Amino acid sequence: MQFVSTLLGFLGFAALALGLPATDNSETAGADPAVTVKLPYPVEPFTFNGTIDGHEVYLVGSIDEQLEHMEKTYPDFDRNNFQAVRADIPETKHETRSVNNKVGMGQCCDEPQMQSHGWNYVSSVDISFAAAQLAGYEGGCPVQPHRCVFFTRSGRAGIHLCNDNTYFISPSCKYLSSYAVDIRDHCGKGFATSNGLEARSCGQQFDTDGYNVVVVYEI
Repeated sequence: MQFVSTLLGFLGFAALALGLPATDNSETAGADPAVTVKLPYPVEPFTFNGTIDGHEVYLVGSIDEQLEHMEKTYPDFDRNNFQAVRADIPETKHETRSVNNKVGMGQCCDEPQMQSHGWNYVSSVDISFAAAQLAGYEGGCPVQPHRCVFFTRSGRAGIHLCNDNTYFISPSCKYLSSYAVDIRDHCGKGFATSNGLEARSCGQQFDTDGYNVVVVYEI
């Protein structure tokens, strides 16, 4: 799958904000996820073992950090047109899951039952880019039981996967990206800024397989 086509499908706006180095076939040292929000479980970094544009890599860190590493390490790497294929962990569910596996369209951060989280709304454009980055990774996105994984940040939009099960899961990265799009569309509202009205969103969406995706503002 080519990232550029996915990006256009998620809205072709804005720029990507990235960060952390790594090396081929070696884990990034001290890759603590820079998560600034309260989540249901301890947060672990996203790991990827496979090939990105034919380069064998083992990377630990958010997707935006991984792409920045690829840009720095491989001069010919194009972050807007790449293929990332996981080698070690197959997805546990097909990416063409039925919408019936989703519990509604998501719970929005300003709903009464959600306000205790203290989560804030973030640019819908940034959410689109973060979702496109996640969809650019083929295969499964792994998470341990009762843990959350911080996948990516674009601008200030962070996407997280939290596993409510007592066992390991690895849903399709592409399928998970559709949750971020659902939240963006379902919870979107306009916020007045100095540049006019800005579309923002924030929320959490659950799956009947015992996990949920959180899309929030990251400092």
